[in-house]
Amino acid sequence: MKILAIIFALSLLAATPLAAQEGSRNNRAGLWGGFGFGMGSISCSDCSERSSDISGTAYIGGTVSPSVQLGASTHVYTEEQGGARLDGGALVFSARLHPSEGDFFILLGAGLANFDAEISVGSFSVSDSEQGGAGVIGIGYDIPISSSGKLALTPFGNWIVTSVGDTIEFFQFGLGLTWN
Repeated sequence: MKILAIIFALSLLAATPLAAQEGSRNNRAGLWGGFGFGMGSISCSDCSERSSDISGTAYIGGTVSPSVQLGASTHVYTEEQGGARLDGGALVFSARLHPSEGDFFILLGAGLANFDAEISVGSFSVSDSEQGGAGVIGIGYDIPISSSGKLALTPFGNWIVTSVGDTIEFFQFGLGLTWN
């Protein structure tokens, strides 16, 4: 988890000089989308400690203006430990807000969450599923990797809070691939 946070921070720092040298290649128009993978850290109001495992995101939408993109995004988390498995996430209506029309963005969203838990011991298993509301807030930075600026590496960090159970929340830190 610490290594991923360091990679995320270094990616943001490395992107700043690139943006300053080349200027923002703000080509945001029309349809946009992408996906990303990384680590997640989950907790709940009844949990005694946080746990970490694989997390991912996918997103698609349309551009309203060079500084506002609206769409839908998924934020998923999965974990397996000693016969117990937890899968869950959120599907949200989201807005990517680009202050000063630059490559840095703030992600805001609201939608629905679903979590499935299963415990297996030998041939016996018990499972449960719960749904609820979800909200997301995040940050990211599009680092252009094509000469047109339409393809970018996107380090991101998101915080997803749900009303599943009493409250399940998880953080995501990862690297995505975004196209505009």
